[in-house]
Amino acid sequence: MIWLILTSPLRSLQGVSYWIIDDPKSIYDFINTNVQLEWENDVRDSEGFVERDPWLQTLSKRRWTLEVIRLEEVRLNPMVMNYGNEAKGYDFQTNLAKRSLLLEKALGTGAVIWPLVVDEGMWLRDGYCRYSTLTKLGISEAYCYLGAV
Repeated sequence: MIWLILTSPLRSLQGVSYWIIDDPKSIYDFINTNVQLEWENDVRDSEGFVERDPWLQTLSKRRWTLEVIRLEEVRLNPMVMNYGNEAKGYDFQTNLAKRSLLLEKALGTGAVIWPLVVDEGMWLRDGYCRYSTLTKLGISEAYCYLGAV
């Protein structure tokens, strides 16, 4: 991950700076290594089975491109938004609000973020905190990695 940060160019869109990967093969590699591990852990934490997760099963077939999207077109997964685990004292929306506040402050001091990750149906697959924060700040467009089968 450090290597990607050091070699990824910065781009700005509506006053927000992003680490960018342009090359579709490099996006594919980034998604199918670093980001996939995070998603697998999320599935396990929610007591699911990685080998049965439809999204994870399609990753290796997806073609990835860097796009600029309108945030109003992004669709949020209600299962993600309403996720909670009482036994662990975890509520996604409460956690998201806290993280979003921290990111908002960081962006105010020049923090750089990664693009959102969406699928061909414009479902947000990664970046709920970034999405929430950008929306709260009145940002209307964002960079994303679009993965289509």
